[in-house]
Amino acid sequence: MISDLSGVCHRPRMALASSACTDDTPQASNDRTTMQHATKTLARRRSTNFLPNPEGMRPFSADAWLRRDAKRLLRLCLIVGAVALVWATGATALAEAFGALDLPYQLVLLDQRLPGIFRIHMAASGLGLILLPCVLLLRRQPAAHRIFGRASASSLFIGVAAGLPTAVMSGALPLARLGFLAQGILCLVLLAQAIAAISKRRVDDHERAMLRVSAILFGVVVLRLAVVVVSGTEIRFDIAYAIIAWLSWLAPLLIVQRSIPMRPMRRPAAHSQTVAP
Repeated sequence: MISDLSGVCHRPRMALASSACTDDTPQASNDRTTMQHATKTLARRRSTNFLPNPEGMRPFSADAWLRRDAKRLLRLCLIVGAVALVWATGATALAEAFGALDLPYQLVLLDQRLPGIFRIHMAASGLGLILLPCVLLLRRQPAAHRIFGRASASSLFIGVAAGLPTAVMSGALPLARLGFLAQGILCLVLLAQAIAAISKRRVDDHERAMLRVSAILFGVVVLRLAVVVVSGTEIRFDIAYAIIAWLSWLAPLLIVQRSIPMRPMRRPAAHSQTVAP
């Protein structure tokens, strides 16, 4: 009697299991059809040399990837070349300030008019130029960026401030002296803005100001290169020097200004806000 009841009890379970298997069969067939369709689609994309694009899954050709890599390589070469020129200019200024290299004749006269001040201008500015690329390259390393940034800002403040009387007492044409004076004043203003912005945790404003400072200071490199080029021509040097005194830093500043993204200002972090007692 018990065995009969157990057999009766087990039969529905077998029936349910068999019905479940029959119900799962269409679902498994659908899954196999979906997988086959996906495999065919992927093979079709590979055969046409198209890759999926994460942005909207639009087709992205291999030529587009090649162009993108070429742009990245060109950008890297430009950055490396600019950093090398800045370091070479800063090292030359340091060597001239400490007497390791002879000063050009015009700079010797300027050194005699401003004894001590001109050497301070050359030494501090040269050190700031050497440290500035390190600051820009270490933006993703907060501790190192902060150390190099403070050292570079201090050197640049001293060097640019000492360069203001140097620009006034220069033997160049008044137009050239005015260009150097405007370069120094604008550099000091932007540097002060960058320091004030980072002290208030306005990172975007700090980055934009420092990019402008870097563009203005890159004018020193452009100036030296342009002087070498103009010296080998029959152009009147004093007039060309007056034009170069403006274009050497205005041109890089305009290029950087057009390339700076106007992103919204980031709000200060919650832990940096002070609450009045």
